[in-house]
Amino acid sequence: MAIGFFDVTSHAGAQHAAPVHLSAAQLTEWALSDYRQTVGKTVQVTRLKIYSGGRAEYRRLSQPALVRVLETRRPKLETFACRDLVIPEYSVELVEPHPEVPRNAKLGLHPRSFCGDGRTYPGDMGPEAAIATGAFGAVARRLRRALGMVPAAVSDLVLH
Repeated sequence: MAIGFFDVTSHAGAQHAAPVHLSAAQLTEWALSDYRQTVGKTVQVTRLKIYSGGRAEYRRLSQPALVRVLETRRPKLETFACRDLVIPEYSVELVEPHPEVPRNAKLGLHPRSFCGDGRTYPGDMGPEAAIATGAFGAVARRLRRALGMVPAAVSDLVLH
């Protein structure tokens, strides 16, 4: 199922069919569970939120960057875009220098987001994010749908 620019699947990993209504507490728990699986690990990203000079910029990188997921304040993990969509943000640091990222900038990334009807939206980590946002993203999404492919689990996106 496609919504706007995102492919969405149920949290269980299968295409979502039956209506589900999840509470804010359940959505928060999904976000916290993903975070607990990822904190301290290295992930590949194609987009970063860069805080520098008193500004925040959400930047698409021309080359992937390797970042480590840092301890993140809980309010950033429990951010709701609306009452039934949690959009967490992780604090991260570069594992190695990247030409498009200022050396002393504070960095963040958006992992998967969770919706009250059971859908998940791909975040900034791993190959799914690169496909979802790349120049051929629309074609790749249609192809994945035709082949019955769904986004990978968080554990498949982490470079352990």
